[in-house]
Amino acid sequence: MPICAKESILVLVHPGSACGSANFNLGTSAAQAAREALIKELDQWSGGIVVIDGHLSDEIALHPAYDQAIRACLARAKASGQAANRVVGDDPEQVDRIREFAERGDGSCARSYIVSGAWYHSADGSGCVGSAVMELQRLDCEVTVSPSALDLDAADVDEQANKSTDIPA
Repeated sequence: MPICAKESILVLVHPGSACGSANFNLGTSAAQAAREALIKELDQWSGGIVVIDGHLSDEIALHPAYDQAIRACLARAKASGQAANRVVGDDPEQVDRIREFAERGDGSCARSYIVSGAWYHSADGSGCVGSAVMELQRLDCEVTVSPSALDLDAADVDEQANKSTDIPA
């Protein structure tokens, strides 16, 4: 069943960072699981989408299933007459790109948003996902962080848990 809150738009921030950067920061298997969660989210999404590419977006092609999921989601949105935008906005430009997209002529927010992608710090709301969320909130938009957003704080917790179970030599 496709997921989409009425008139919500999915914002995918820096999808390329879910590739090599995720492998480095999360480990290969955790990064693959994160990409699979993003693929599932994209495959199930039936609303509009805005992809904010960054300087690592050339890495997306190295992960064909992920690349195809992004392209298919954009194509579905476009075919159904919904927002289907792909823009470039490295840090901190992602804030400008999402503001430009979200503002109507009167400066208010046009819709509600679900923000996903990389990176997010759930402890304090920072990271590129967090900055897009904060800008949308500043515009009085309804905003939700997707559970599929790559959360570095959760990765740190998992890493600490793994270290605490290690048996000393």
